[in-house]
This record gives sequence, C-alpha cells and structure tokens, in this order.
Amino acid sequence: MSVNSPCLAISADYDVYPNIAEPAEWWRLGNLKTDGIHKILRNYRDERTPGMRMNRTIPVSELAKTYGDPNSKKLYDKSDLISRFMHQCGVDHMKGGQLNGRE
Repeated sequence: MSVNSPCLAISADYDVYPNIAEPAEWWRLGNLKTDGIHKILRNYRDERTPGMRMNRTIPVSELAKTYGDPNSKKLYDKSDLISRFMHQCGVDHMKGGQLNGRE
C-alpha cells in the first residue's frame, strides 16, 4: 500500500475518520452522505481536522508538559501515552480551547 493512499475508517452513520486514532469529533473528516467523498478526501489531504493539525504541529514534549504527570507510577507504551495525550488535547479543544495556543 502506498503511503499516499488514505486509510479511512467509516462509522455506521457514514462519518469518516483518518484511521490513525480514535473516532472522535476532532478527527472527523466528514460524512459520506452529507459531505461527499471529494470534500472528505480534500479534508484528509489538507489535514483540516483539529486532530490532524495537532498530530502534525504539537511536539510530544509539549503534550507531555501539558497532560503528563511526572509523579505518576503508571506505565504506558509510548504510542499509547501519546494517544492519551492527544485525546486529552482534543477534549480540551472541543471544550473551546486552542490546540496548545494554536488554531
């Protein structure tokens, strides 16, 4: 499979998400029935979702400073911890916050 070929997840309600994270609103590319495939693929190509922008622009070190707990005794796989931080950032964004000062 080519790296340039999108891998998408489609919900039962026809909402489309990049298949790189959880199916959450901040990752939603659009709806097949209401938006159409061209808009969805354009959103994917241009990384228009808040989740895709934060994935590309916010360094893991910033996510760790904002959402990490240096006193925690919990153990995470690195990718799971990054996913957790990105989830927390997405929740904050949906509550009206910016993506760590970015929009």
